[in-house]
Amino acid sequence: MTHRAHVRGPLPSAPLARALAGLLLVAIGLCGSVSGRSVGSGPTSSARSADEEIALWIEMATETDASDSQMAILERAQERDGMVTAADVDEAYQETLRCYEDAGLDYKMDWYEATTGSNIKVPAAVIVEPKGATETEAMQIADVAAACEDLHHIWVASAYLNQPSSRQAQDAVWQSETVIRCLEDRGYAFPDNVSSDDVRQAEHADLAKNQANPNYPGRCVPNQG
Repeated sequence: MTHRAHVRGPLPSAPLARALAGLLLVAIGLCGSVSGRSVGSGPTSSARSADEEIALWIEMATETDASDSQMAILERAQERDGMVTAADVDEAYQETLRCYEDAGLDYKMDWYEATTGSNIKVPAAVIVEPKGATETEAMQIADVAAACEDLHHIWVASAYLNQPSSRQAQDAVWQSETVIRCLEDRGYAFPDNVSSDDVRQAEHADLAKNQANPNYPGRCVPNQG
């Protein structure tokens, strides 16, 4: 059995972000997870500036006792007006991989793309459980892996995925003619000045309506929570 590492996607507000930071076992913004935590996308955070966005993730990292190395990367990004780079994410993730290795965890490297076609990607290793691991052992492995992620990279990756430039790249996919036409063919109508939120709401409604439909042709925008 394998478990995919997790990352955090868009969060609607600082108060809710603080609540999520305290729980650490809730569903969040990006794919399946090491600990069984899954990724979904909440309301867009497009109203926040880059400075406001990085301040939010620094606050969450501080409240969850992130490692000194992860805090240093976030603070460095803050000095660049909130810009988090792919190199920042890779630097933080290397610490997570070292943590996996120190804990004796086996993993296979993979990547998570926030929105298919956006080219906004972060590393997301898949933890490989030992053959014959019991359910209890699997849960213990998941907990150790999740602790490594939260400590070393989760907030850097989340800041990268949620910064304005990343959101814009994802919004461009949602507002593409291909996606809009796919949903219109399924009976959804949009205004002339359609927003990415309009398309997201329709796509999520389409998924909810068809969850029990064996003939469902699939999502108009794959890889979205």
